[in-house]
Amino acid sequence: MDPHAGWKVPKPRGKIASRSMVAAEWIEGRPLRDEFADPSTALRALRMTGRALAGFHRLSCDLGDLPSLAEEAESLRALGRDLALLLPQDQQQILDLADRLSRSVSRLPPAPRTTVHGDFHLGQVMLNGVRPVLVDLDRAGRGHAVFDLGSFLAHLVEWAARPEIGEFFLSGYAEESGTRLDRAALDLATAVGLFRRTVVPFRRLMVDWPARIRKRLDQVEERLGGG
Repeated sequence: MDPHAGWKVPKPRGKIASRSMVAAEWIEGRPLRDEFADPSTALRALRMTGRALAGFHRLSCDLGDLPSLAEEAESLRALGRDLALLLPQDQQQILDLADRLSRSVSRLPPAPRTTVHGDFHLGQVMLNGVRPVLVDLDRAGRGHAVFDLGSFLAHLVEWAARPEIGEFFLSGYAEESGTRLDRAALDLATAVGLFRRTVVPFRRLMVDWPARIRKRLDQVEERLGGG
């Protein structure tokens, strides 16, 4: 990795395939989300994180392909069916949202597959000084970059961050990538990220999971708008 790139990923040190164990370089740092205590440093860190993700997307790596748009669309329908079983009183809203998301993802314009993180959110970024370190690359592969952006923005929504917070992240990404971001695609990818994060209450054993899922569904609807 270019030491002047302004960001880093831990170098792999070894693995034991039979035990599904992987060792990586140790890098000192602090979680990106800890920066939110100081808005001035948080905004700078978010811009740098956007630049880091754009650099990561440019990497040429020998990685497997992540799901196609058609496969992504079908997985959203499958998640909708599972959620509908858990919340039968909200079944229609859930299935309608899953259908809208699925159809919208299927209609996304074709884009070149790039190296993507696959599960990008606040918890996947540390700061070594001011340099972002991207971690937890077990889902990395060749896929569609917009879903990394949407996943990160969805986590900001979950954290109830102000909308302008996400703009600093996006501006860093746009500056480094030299691309003009498609706002409609970003809103869709954020809605997809929020829909996928409906399972988070189960991972964290939250007893109020029905209310949390319903809140997330409302946020998905807000992102999708009236389309």
